[in-house]
Amino acid sequence: MSRLLDRLQPCADLNGRVVMPATVSLRSAGGLLDDGYLMGDTFRQYGLATVIENGKACASSCAVAFLGGTKRMLEDDAVIMCHAP
Repeated sequence: MSRLLDRLQPCADLNGRVVMPATVSLRSAGGLLDDGYLMGDTFRQYGLATVIENGKACASSCAVAFLGGTKRMLEDDAVIMCHAP
């Protein structure tokens, strides 16, 4: 993921100031919790926004990764599911 994100250019103004961070759309029924933490840390390191789109669900490790976004968005009818590991 880091190699892919290294090639990504966020929207910036003429002064190089980031106007809109790159956004990652998430949806998953879950997975390995450690991977969710790593993904969330990567999103935070790169200053990415996260979104769960309308009608989609993000559960367990996906929800942890979602929290790494510097700006987090839930669209209408989006579902985020958390539980105790």
